[in-house]
Amino acid sequence: MKKICLLIIFMLLLISFSAMAYDVRKGSVELERVKPVYNWEFNIEGVETGGRWDYVIFGEKPDASDLVDEYDVPKCPPPPMGYVRMILRNNELPYPYTSCWFEYRQSPDVYKVWELNILWVPQSGSDDTEITLNWERTGRTEYKYIMLDDDINMLREDSYTFTCQAFVPTQFEIVCSRYHIKSIEK
Repeated sequence: MKKICLLIIFMLLLISFSAMAYDVRKGSVELERVKPVYNWEFNIEGVETGGRWDYVIFGEKPDASDLVDEYDVPKCPPPPMGYVRMILRNNELPYPYTSCWFEYRQSPDVYKVWELNILWVPQSGSDDTEITLNWERTGRTEYKYIMLDDDINMLREDSYTFTCQAFVPTQFEIVCSRYHIKSIEK
């Protein structure tokens, strides 16, 4: 009888520990279902027909801030003449970060806008030029749409060419959104 009681107690303990082990495993499975990390960037290069060029980088990192952080780099002053100048303009940041070369913001999010300004200053004269923007994305983004001025889906296209007037900044909005926006039908 004593052996049967011990066997029953042993079986009950075994069942109890098995149940606890199951709950622990189930809990660890739940821990694995963490939100995905989005760490991405776009490198945009602008090249004019004479070969002058510039570039900017924008993106998101989980440890970045929508304000100034260690990833943001202000743009240095331009040369006197003969250049293409690309900046990421953000008037909500303090000087000199209002004109960035690299600008990263915190991820994930559902909607963000970057302002891209491009200036063409010829070596001499005042001729307009064609500028081709080429971009490459690295990393995984949470956005379904990354639009250049509501016309170009930067997730589907990899370049855009436009005429840039001399000495007149050309402004683009880069709109990142997770959801379909009515104006984004292209």
